[in-house]
Amino acid sequence: MTPAVLRSDAPSSAPGPVTPGDSGASIRETEFEPDPVVEAYKRHVDRTLLRQNLRRSVTERVANLIALQRLAAEARRAGRERVRCRCLDLPGLIRVKRAAGRAKDFEALAELEALLVERRK
Repeated sequence: MTPAVLRSDAPSSAPGPVTPGDSGASIRETEFEPDPVVEAYKRHVDRTLLRQNLRRSVTERVANLIALQRLAAEARRAGRERVRCRCLDLPGLIRVKRAAGRAKDFEALAELEALLVERRK
């Protein structure tokens, strides 16, 4: 683990990060132990999606947020009206695509199976 280096004489109330070797008057190195709860959650976070989102422009992120809000509104409406819909989990989707036997389904299988392996880690 890389130690976090904090400047204790920073002008603001919060110490500012500095690099080792900076000529700050009073520099101390503090190692932060990883929080076991955070580490447990990190195992289940798909970081590829986070990286993809960070590559998007602000406009693209806002457009995705608007689409998500529309989806949430539609889901709330469906719940109020007691609309029934059937959903598949990832293993079920893989089984259905394999059973369909269409070329476009086979093209998606490799990516879906890789996603399933990643989620099981």
